[in-house]
Amino acid sequence: MKRLVFMFVFVSMCIASYSFACDQMDFSLTLSNVEFRPGVTSDIYLKVFVNEKRPILGRTVFAIAGFAHTAETWKPFAEAVFEKDDRLFPVSKIVAIDFPGQGGSSIPEGMIFGEMVLADYVQVCIKSLSRLNDMYIRPRTIIGHSQGGLIIQMIQQQLINSGSSLSEEFNINKALLLASAPPKDLPWYALESGMVAQLIGNYVTSDAVLGPIVFFPATDWPYIFFSNLSGIPASGTPTPQEVEENGYNCPEPLYVALNLTGTQPFERPVVDAGIFKIENGTLLRVATYEQDILIRPEENQALYFHLTGDQDTSGVTVVNGGETVHDLHLSDPGFLIDCIS
Repeated sequence: MKRLVFMFVFVSMCIASYSFACDQMDFSLTLSNVEFRPGVTSDIYLKVFVNEKRPILGRTVFAIAGFAHTAETWKPFAEAVFEKDDRLFPVSKIVAIDFPGQGGSSIPEGMIFGEMVLADYVQVCIKSLSRLNDMYIRPRTIIGHSQGGLIIQMIQQQLINSGSSLSEEFNINKALLLASAPPKDLPWYALESGMVAQLIGNYVTSDAVLGPIVFFPATDWPYIFFSNLSGIPASGTPTPQEVEENGYNCPEPLYVALNLTGTQPFERPVVDAGIFKIENGTLLRVATYEQDILIRPEENQALYFHLTGDQDTSGVTVVNGGETVHDLHLSDPGFLIDCIS
């Protein structure tokens, strides 16, 4: 009997020690068999960045990366937030998601990777947030970069269509869009000029396993996302070797690219005006960059007006400077946080 009691205590201490260790350092989670279409599943990988100075008592953030970006691209931002969290808001964890077939997530079972669309990403996020809630990992803030910002808009739209919202469904009361892609009917010069379609078209390929994809090789990835209006990469641009070693880039389904750009047979996503009005419970903030070649500041201002119905730009931060490029959250996250604090 004493031996059984000893074993029980020993096992309990081991479990507690493991739990404490996970609370103190970065770790990863895999949500098995997340169904995002009827009969279509994927094992979804989440990288959890932990604030070692404040591992428990603080806000949990859910982060969605942009086009051809993995969860790992949030690491520099997470480290900068943790360094300066007394100047921003107390953050204990940033939970970054990889979509099916990207980063640490498995390719979808039941469909071809290259035929996923943006609505699939929306479902993956909603199902993952629900599973995280069941695990007592409950984000109160959601952050999206570029395409990830559009995904947040689409999540809120779907929830509102069902009579709910990010606030009501998940108790998410803050949303931050970084250089967010806009929905249909809002201005987007890089798309309307043909630049985005030409850029994507240069990298379309077919993979024997993944199907039709868009893939930016590590040699080109930095220049696409870190160049300023003069075509000069920012000083914090990762090298191609760093892109590969850190696992920053990933393939994107061709259908997602066509959906994002509104290329036949797809249309750009529609997002209703006012879905982030104050009575819907989630405070929206937008950050946009002076030297961003893909999303212009005036476009993100128009996006903020559309989503909130506000008549001023109090919720929009235009980050100025010669190196305020599209991936500023990766190239100079400390400067970005200083500007949005």
